[in-house]
Amino acid sequence: MSLILDSNDSDINVIGTCFHNISINNNIKHNEELLAKFKEAHFNKLISILYQLVNNSSNNVTISLLASIYLKNTVQLNYKRLICTDQVLSNFINEHTIASIVLNVNNNTIRNQLLEMIYTTLTYKTFKKYDDENAYETSLIHKIIELLKSSSSDENLSAIYLTYKLTSYERYSLRRSSSVKDFAAVYTGFTNELVPMIYSLLENNLQKLKSTNDALTSDVTHHLLKIFHYISNFNDPAVNLFNENQFMIKFINIFFEFASLNNVNKSIEKWAISNYAKIVNRYSKTSSLINEDIVNYSLTNIYPLIIEKLFSLITNVLNGTKDALSVKTNYYLITIISRSAKIDSVWNKYVKHHFLQIADVYLIPLLMLNEELLDDFTADPQSFINNIYHNDAYDHDIISGMVNLLMNLKINDPSTLKQICDLCLNKIQTFINSNLELKTDREFLTHEAYVGVVSIMVPYLTKLGIFNSGSDIENVFINQLILPVLNNNVILSSKPWFIARFLNCLSFVEHEFEDLEVLSKLFERCYSLFIIDTEDLDETLVIKVESLSCLRTLIVYNRKIHEHIKTYIPILVEKILIISNTLELEILSSILERIIEDFSAEIQPFAKQLAANLQQKFVKTLENSSENTNDSDIENSEMYTLSLLNAMSTLIMSMPTVDLSEFFLPCVSYIVNNSKIDFMTETLELYQVMILTRMNLTNEFNDDMWAVLSDILNTFDLYAMDYFQEYESTFETLCYYGFMKICNNDINKFQLLNGKYLALMNSYLTEQSDDEFLIGSVLNNLVYYTLGNKNIYSLPHFLQYLVKYINDIQGKGGDSANANGFDDDEDDFDDYFEYDIELLAKGVYSNIATSPEEALMLLIKFQQQNPSVNLLGTTIKSKFYSAFALKLQLLAFMNIFKLKHLFDPQLLQAFFPQMIQINIENIFKLPQALKKKEYLLKADYTDENYEDEDYEDEMGTDLVVHEEDTTKSGIDNINIFVKIAEFFSSLSQDDMAMFQSVVSPDNLTKLQAFLQALQ
Repeated sequence: MSLILDSNDSDINVIGTCFHNISINNNIKHNEELLAKFKEAHFNKLISILYQLVNNSSNNVTISLLASIYLKNTVQLNYKRLICTDQVLSNFINEHTIASIVLNVNNNTIRNQLLEMIYTTLTYKTFKKYDDENAYETSLIHKIIELLKSSSSDENLSAIYLTYKLTSYERYSLRRSSSVKDFAAVYTGFTNELVPMIYSLLENNLQKLKSTNDALTSDVTHHLLKIFHYISNFNDPAVNLFNENQFMIKFINIFFEFASLNNVNKSIEKWAISNYAKIVNRYSKTSSLINEDIVNYSLTNIYPLIIEKLFSLITNVLNGTKDALSVKTNYYLITIISRSAKIDSVWNKYVKHHFLQIADVYLIPLLMLNEELLDDFTADPQSFINNIYHNDAYDHDIISGMVNLLMNLKINDPSTLKQICDLCLNKIQTFINSNLELKTDREFLTHEAYVGVVSIMVPYLTKLGIFNSGSDIENVFINQLILPVLNNNVILSSKPWFIARFLNCLSFVEHEFEDLEVLSKLFERCYSLFIIDTEDLDETLVIKVESLSCLRTLIVYNRKIHEHIKTYIPILVEKILIISNTLELEILSSILERIIEDFSAEIQPFAKQLAANLQQKFVKTLENSSENTNDSDIENSEMYTLSLLNAMSTLIMSMPTVDLSEFFLPCVSYIVNNSKIDFMTETLELYQVMILTRMNLTNEFNDDMWAVLSDILNTFDLYAMDYFQEYESTFETLCYYGFMKICNNDINKFQLLNGKYLALMNSYLTEQSDDEFLIGSVLNNLVYYTLGNKNIYSLPHFLQYLVKYINDIQGKGGDSANANGFDDDEDDFDDYFEYDIELLAKGVYSNIATSPEEALMLLIKFQQQNPSVNLLGTTIKSKFYSAFALKLQLLAFMNIFKLKHLFDPQLLQAFFPQMIQINIENIFKLPQALKKKEYLLKADYTDENYEDEDYEDEMGTDLVVHEEDTTKSGIDNINIFVKIAEFFSSLSQDDMAMFQSVVSPDNLTKLQAFLQALQ
């Protein structure tokens, strides 16, 4: 069909009128429905109309704008389904999009919508079944070259924007393989042609920007700098950068010229220095595309030139000939210096002898508070704290850059880092020993920055040799440097932000004090600063939060003082709750959480009061979050909400004899019923600990818990189908108690819960069949369901997937697959097969362990229906290491052995001997696996301090992977050793003869010793 329509087509007016009505807010819903109906009935025609509306200059510009947005969204949402399979339509879109960009190149909004369509086409090009997957990219390159050579300025400009889109896409997508070698050659040739062209354009734009701050020139320059970034730093770098014309050196020089301009668009300044950083990172080490010659050339010629330009730029800023660099520019500047510390030849020759002075006069002062931040100290303390002191991720650019720099020095040049720390400490000491009343605000701000550097380095002060012992930290650093400032009430009243920085520094001193007198002074001062009362709370909020953070550190790392400070805890908790009424800070709840853990006995008398307060905070926070429009406010509010949920869970776990569910169940219901997916994981963890507490206290689920469970189950019909992982552990807990127990033996409730649960699980397995991870999660959950409910409702799912698994193996293994569907020479089945055999085996074993005869009859029926597969023969190929899995397999094996008469002798012989051998070996693994499980349950490890080697065992599998050993299940209370002893004592002589015929003599001897030990 032809997509070219008569411009007088009446449908154009219909569609145009819809956009007009939407633009003036005239019955938007009705007009959107008209557009949707037209799109459904006349998709290709609508595409053509939208292009005409976008390009009709006689239209109201708003109609063209809305048409461009609708066009982009329509193409993006329907590309795979309707466009990539229709060659005529696809070609039409490709041609008209570029033509429309040329026509609208001076309208930023419309141009950007159309450019996004170019990116969409690039992204989905591999779905084109009628053409070579690289044909679109190749044709786009030819079109760009054509536009670049045109005499039309609009076409030249369009070519630059199209080049930006293409190169930004290719930065990651270009694959170097035989299938794309032709396109790779085309793209390489194109980027090499761009090098002199981009440089010429930048030269012209530099002269323009020196005389006028033209917006279009700035925008084009910005895009040209990014194009250079993409063609030089990703995939194959343009060869012309390193030819005899020395373009790389020319670019470095011109980048400096751009960065040195005053009043220039800050994005230009940033990208000029960002390109330096990328060049340094890209060409200072060899890779598959960067050979040693280029690296050596760069280290000898490029790197020194970049360092020289950076130092010149810093000098210009310091002497006032260049205005202050932006935060982003300074970040990249710091990044280049940081990278230099890793390269001895560069660092020692060009940087090191200047570094201490540069750090003192330029880098460290970058950490100084500015007027805006000082205003925030009292006007917006929450923003101040999040931006300056308690940004644990260090995503504030300058802080992030400085942290990385100092850490690189710690690794590569600790002597220089020691000089930096000594410099900061000496300057701070000299400053506080002087007459502070005569000091200017600038001097206070400067030294506040020095303390900021020390804060970062506090954990390494003894390792660097700055302090030789913990005693030095206590008597020199704390007694002579920190305490004099914290105790200075004059500074507290005039420069509270200076006190706050010292408190922040102290909060990182993770040190166990030997001198209890110093520790006592610190605790008392921090406590007094925390509970201080003023008429205007905002004036002291930052001080309160920072002193509280110090108290937390002192409490965590000095447990010897716990007995002495118990009386302070109720007041601490009360004050935390008061502050949290004003600030939505994650740190407040995390501190409260820790205090609850360490002082549960002191808090228990008013646990319900605390729970009620947390609930009120939760409701208030969610109400306020709906009014937030600022991204940072929304993020902070979300973090605070999550911290409140964690504090609730901690409170419940720390008060096992107090039922607090009346306060927190409404919170769970609110999150679940209002689709607050961002909080679902923490919310369901909260519900889970309430289940555990309720069942431990009363052994009854009760109607209030049931009502929330009903809400949770109902959400699966709405929005939760994509979030099974968040619900998984809650279902595991329900399964542990068994649904009849959860339903208080009410058969009607049981049928409702059981039917709903199984329907949900089945819907995942049938409707989400492409999501392997989700299928695995559901099947894993069904293992716990089976063990808790002791029925075989889940077995058909496991057997169906097991049959599919074996068929997949046999299909992909070809002639090399053995009778069981395995290639014995293949080490890694996961590279080939879709489903995890260990998971399927556990599912089958869970059914056999709990309902042996019923499960085996169903399994045999499946086996008869699928004679080409060996179901149990496949499951025994599983390799188990966890105590849970070994125990489960042994329980299933003993039941199979007892019921072996149910099997056809030929089928039995196909799997039974190997099953006996494997389970005898599993018996020998049990003691070590159970010991490992016990250690895992007692271990207090975190992701931060976890080291693989700490948890390695003789089986070569690290402890942390066996999460199932920490999950409650229906076989927890079964003593497996008693079961093993009973099993072997019940064997007949024929049974023992069977064991003797298949088990090695060594293993028989070990087994006999094992059984004697059990007696």
